[in-house]
Amino acid sequence: MPFNVTLIKQRLYCHDQINRSISRDYGLGNREFQDPEPFIEALLECLGQAPSDNPLCVEHSVNKVFEAAVRALASNSRQWIQFLRRQERLKEILCDYDACEFVSTINATDEHNVVEEIVGLLGGQTARRDAKAIVKWARLLCACPDYYKNVIVALALDLCREANEKCRRQPSAAELLPALVGALVSKTRRSRERYRRLKIPCACVGLPGMRYVLASEFLRNLGWNGFKPDRHVKRLIERWHPGLAAEQPIECYIALAGTGEREFREFVQYSLTGMALTPPGISYSHMDNLIWLLGAYVE
Repeated sequence: MPFNVTLIKQRLYCHDQINRSISRDYGLGNREFQDPEPFIEALLECLGQAPSDNPLCVEHSVNKVFEAAVRALASNSRQWIQFLRRQERLKEILCDYDACEFVSTINATDEHNVVEEIVGLLGGQTARRDAKAIVKWARLLCACPDYYKNVIVALALDLCREANEKCRRQPSAAELLPALVGALVSKTRRSRERYRRLKIPCACVGLPGMRYVLASEFLRNLGWNGFKPDRHVKRLIERWHPGLAAEQPIECYIALAGTGEREFREFVQYSLTGMALTPPGISYSHMDNLIWLLGAYVE
């Protein structure tokens, strides 16, 4: 049985205290909504993860990629309202998400002090790690012009080719997302060989501060359509459909990504389960966001 989108929207909207908490945390203020649909529409717009029709054909500047990485790291284990309240100051520190200008700034000043200011803006237990990752992302992107095309799209197209050869099928961009996340994050011999074959420089390898879940969030910030199965999403899927994730056919994804580590296997299992249970008429990214909100605020 697919996810009941109507019921999930009603649960998020109809309880006054929950509605107020979500509105506060996502910057909706005191706006009045007469029914669930405009409330959910405003909420999803605030999250800014509307999927692209074909992310392989989109061009993203280095600045856009930097912003997507920062937003993903800023979402790590903290309330989103913390980022929304301080994003203008953070954007100012990061030179309007100009990675190379930011690198020039920290090279000319005291990097430690800049990191500490970012730590204070982010807050939370992972703030220092995330702040250091933001600096690493800026250096990586400054060293890798046209990163989106030369790294992300290049890897995705290579995975499409391999899928035709190894899995006898042509995946959609959404179906490809878990494999792409695996290829970007994993550091196995297979992944290193792929980077060498595609002539991707060592300076462009890796996603600083990100494992599979945050890497999925990063790509969704760039218009990719898919699930980011964190603990809330996995918990509810397991409660509603116990054992279904373990039944998902993930062998092709392991072959494509070149890693079979437990964390990746679980990530793929729940990503595929979420996609399989998503009804027509709603994107995977939006379905995932609604389930996450339900798990974080209601269930």
